[in-house]
Amino acid sequence: MAAKTIELTRIGGNPSIEIIVGHAHWGNYRVDLYDTSGKNPELVAKGYSGDVIDDEEEIGPIEALQGRSLGWTVRAASTDPSKLDLYHITVLIRQDGKTAKNGVFMYSGELETVKTVHEYAKISVV
Repeated sequence: MAAKTIELTRIGGNPSIEIIVGHAHWGNYRVDLYDTSGKNPELVAKGYSGDVIDDEEEIGPIEALQGRSLGWTVRAASTDPSKLDLYHITVLIRQDGKTAKNGVFMYSGELETVKTVHEYAKISVV
């Protein structure tokens, strides 16, 4: 499956990424920004959804993002592994407080213990 392309506007502010792990589960995440060839990852954000630290991070100056790729790995874990549960993970890319075009990624399903999602998206600055 081809990577989605997130569209950002050249005249807007610097974009951000927010990771949300729902259904009262804890989760951890890592976000990397890749060069235009899809290599040389640069850590943009990492964190734990169960703390009091905001899970939204700026992903760089808008003028440096054209043609680059953003990749994320998010793990959600059950708070009670003895029962089958559901998970929900949302990744949002925003610019100037608004969700970017193609900037919503949602994952959900059954969760027995731990679920890991990993995805990439291209960035287009128009």
